[in-house]
Amino acid sequence: MARFTKFFSGFLRLGALAIAAATALAIPQAHAANIIGFANNATACGGSTLCSTNGTIGYNGTMPFNLSTISSWFQIGTAAQPMTAGDFLVINDTGAIVTSFSLTITDTFTLATPGQQNDCGVGVPCQNFQIHGGAANFFTTFTLTGPDCKTHCGTDSADFMPNMVTYNWSGGAGVPIGATFNLNFASWNNAVFATPPLRDVPEPTSMALLAVGLVGLGIIRRRRPVAR
Repeated sequence: MARFTKFFSGFLRLGALAIAAATALAIPQAHAANIIGFANNATACGGSTLCSTNGTIGYNGTMPFNLSTISSWFQIGTAAQPMTAGDFLVINDTGAIVTSFSLTITDTFTLATPGQQNDCGVGVPCQNFQIHGGAANFFTTFTLTGPDCKTHCGTDSADFMPNMVTYNWSGGAGVPIGATFNLNFASWNNAVFATPPLRDVPEPTSMALLAVGLVGLGIIRRRRPVAR
């Protein structure tokens, strides 16, 4: 009888372990989000705070990065800037109060990238992105947008397919002229870099003037006498 009781107890223990394992597999696993925060604290250069050499290049300098040239220096997890968590020390050099700001990044994650969320239901990977302010912040509204957004688009935490994500800060008093602050980044699983803005398209008036000029050249060319 004692032998049977011991066997039955062991059988129940194995059954409980199997159920626990199956339950663990069934629970969705949490993944680190790809976070960028725009906050009005300003830490000193060094350690986890990156500074530039002239406002636009370098990551081990003593000068804050210029906000106006962010598409040149914003990188995470790349060969030039390998850190995946830290701060960029930045200055508002635009000459105006920045009442809203958008940063579009290009990412590189794949199905093999650690932290990928799921397959987005379309056979491609999907990751969670988050936008933050700080304990004391210039802005009050934070949204994530872009054509590659899959779920919770327009909120502060959304899932995206690979390619581009746009971080948007707005509301509040904005960034004062000449203010120095931290642009935080944390929990990145893949390399990203800022996407340069599209090249300016000529205004309609400029195009009209160009057309008039071309027409004028055509008239002049037609009036030129033909050499005999």
